[in-house]
This record gives sequence, C-alpha cells and structure tokens, in this order.
Amino acid sequence: MSLAICYLRVSTTKQGLSGLGLDAQKEAVERFCDVNGLTIINTFEDLESGKLDQRDGLIQAIALSKKTGATIV
Repeated sequence: MSLAICYLRVSTTKQGLSGLGLDAQKEAVERFCDVNGLTIINTFEDLESGKLDQRDGLIQAIALSKKTGATIV
C-alpha cells in the first residue's frame, strides 16, 4: 500500500471562504488516489499566494512526507 498526503491551496481569501476551490481540489486528489491505489494519511491546506515561499501547510506536508515516505498529491 502506497501512502499519500493531500495538499490543497487557493490563492485568495474569497476562494478559500467559498470552499469551491478547496472542495474541487480535494475531490480530484481523492479520485486520483483511489484510481492509483494510494491511501491518504493526512490533508494540509494553504490560503496563500503561490508567490509566497513560506506556506505552513506545504511545510507540514513536506515534513510528513520525509518522515513517512508518503507522496504529496
């Protein structure tokens, strides 16, 4: 069984508050993992611009990936 970490990001507060961007991303990642036999062990989210280097959710996802060997999707 292969492990996966779900990482979701939207750029604007409006996208984050609407839930539409995150929900659509989460559904797509879950579908991808199901089709490819991956088990999601955790989900991290960021409400940040892609231009920013310090994204807490991404930093946490990378740390967990290093610890567990899980793939970030």
